[in-house]
Amino acid sequence: MARIKSKIRLCGSRCLEVSAQIDTGADKTIISESVAKEAGLSDTGHSVTLVQVDGTRLVGKTMKGNIIIEETCCKAEQEVVVVPDDILGNKILIGNDFMEKVGMSIDMEKKNHRNVKCDCGPMVDIIRQKLDENEKRTS
Repeated sequence: MARIKSKIRLCGSRCLEVSAQIDTGADKTIISESVAKEAGLSDTGHSVTLVQVDGTRLVGKTMKGNIIIEETCCKAEQEVVVVPDDILGNKILIGNDFMEKVGMSIDMEKKNHRNVKCDCGPMVDIIRQKLDENEKRTS
């Protein structure tokens, strides 16, 4: 199991740039209520029961939003489990559900955000976006 911090963009009705932990031991992506509210994630009307390491159960509602791992092409619309702030704090935990969806791999030797890669080929879209942003700034 590995935990790696990475900058992500979380988008619902608003986009936030926040730090998240990528956790290879977590089955689901989990977000605190305050972060989900701030990003304006959309409610799916469903809930999920999570079983924690100590065996206790926690029911969280599910919401949808877009997750983009900064400096990579790892991005997808994702259903997340929202839990109270006192359980997770003001945090985001990226789980295997997102990692499998985007084909994410982690180089365990580096153990930093630059070792996160996705199976999406060249980062043409990201490069084009950066070029477009730079062009807009200079014109």
